[in-house]
Amino acid sequence: MSDDSVEMIRKEISKLHKQTFFKAVYVIVALLLISSIVLTGCSSEETTQTTGQPTATTTESKYGGTLKVLDAMQGSAFGYPLKMALLYGNKQAGPAIESLIVTDKEGQPVPWLASGWEIADDQKSITFTLRENVKFHDGTDFNAEAAKWNLDQFLDAKYSGTTNIASIDVIDNYTIRMNLTKWDNTILSSMTIIIGLVISPTAFKEHGQEWCETHPVGTGPFEFVSFTPDVNTIYKKFDGYWQDIG
Repeated sequence: MSDDSVEMIRKEISKLHKQTFFKAVYVIVALLLISSIVLTGCSSEETTQTTGQPTATTTESKYGGTLKVLDAMQGSAFGYPLKMALLYGNKQAGPAIESLIVTDKEGQPVPWLASGWEIADDQKSITFTLRENVKFHDGTDFNAEAAKWNLDQFLDAKYSGTTNIASIDVIDNYTIRMNLTKWDNTILSSMTIIIGLVISPTAFKEHGQEWCETHPVGTGPFEFVSFTPDVNTIYKKFDGYWQDIG
């Protein structure tokens, strides 16, 4: 047999091998596509059935249990707002200590422990009405005297953001007036961060500042239990919380 004939036969065999290979690939791809369609159809049907007939676990809220939150650092003084680190101390005390004002999802100041406020026509004062029937974790009433005591801590220390606040007056048991040296449109926003945080004056007077720095006694939904440096801060549900949280 000549060399030309051998070469021709070799090319034909190679051609047949290629055709067989591609046919096999086409078959495999087709099978995969069919399987995918079947699986997708089954999945869709199962989802429809599950959605159409929800079980109790998908519709009922679960209460109780333990929530663990991890963070990179801890606050060194998270129970006394005046010494609280803005970022970590605030987060660490968050379950226990609440503020007179908070921000909504648009970042605007809205009432919290203060149920509302009114700015005087001459912009020389802001009158806050306070929420009633609120207690600190130690049983102390949250009222105008407690709110004034907390705000005075910041004023006496000339804390950042209080420059234009002259004094705090108690109008009645659930009303305070903040007197201003001049109008400052950042005051309400400042009160949502640190200045508006409140702790029990009773706890401070009985135990002192150093104790309070690591023992937050606020009005929040969770009551302080213990603090182990570099390990954890533990809270438990506060049964006397002013809001119904289940």
